[in-house]
Amino acid sequence: FAGPQAHGVSEKHRIVEFAARNVHLSMEEKDLSKDPPTGGEQLKKERDEYLDGWKRAKADFINYKREEAERIENLMWYVGSGLMISVLPALDDIERAEKEISEDKKKEREMAGVIQAMRGLREALKKQGVEEIMAEGKKFNPEFHETVQEIEMAGRESGDIAEVVEKGYLFRGRLLRPAKVKVTK
Repeated sequence: FAGPQAHGVSEKHRIVEFAARNVHLSMEEKDLSKDPPTGGEQLKKERDEYLDGWKRAKADFINYKREEAERIENLMWYVGSGLMISVLPALDDIERAEKEISEDKKKEREMAGVIQAMRGLREALKKQGVEEIMAEGKKFNPEFHETVQEIEMAGRESGDIAEVVEKGYLFRGRLLRPAKVKVTK
């Protein structure tokens, strides 16, 4: 009966030889011409890979948060702008009516209350971010003005706004409604 000690070779010795042959073969198959990285180098390499992955994930998350905040801001602007656009015709009517009130009538107690309510509405819209586009006397800008008529006017340059037909408004810094204007030729 030949046991593990047969032929003078221990079982341990055979395992070591087998492992050495396999390691040598796998190194030849991989064609590793330089020394394999030591344990510390391998750990540093893995650490750097994980750190790079973590940095990319963090940057992706920061970008996601920024994009999500922009999306929410845009959504809130569109929701608010719908309400503001629906209020503007009433504001136009109030301003036209206010222009028709004589100075004597404005001093009457009842009319003073109505005028104060009009100011309150304007102030409330301003607090929500609605701003009037100041156009009269300025140069025409197609981003904020819409031409309804071109007129001849002595002493004025071409492209000047001669008259505002309907006020324009910004809502939170963005165009809500362009000012409708008459422009000089």
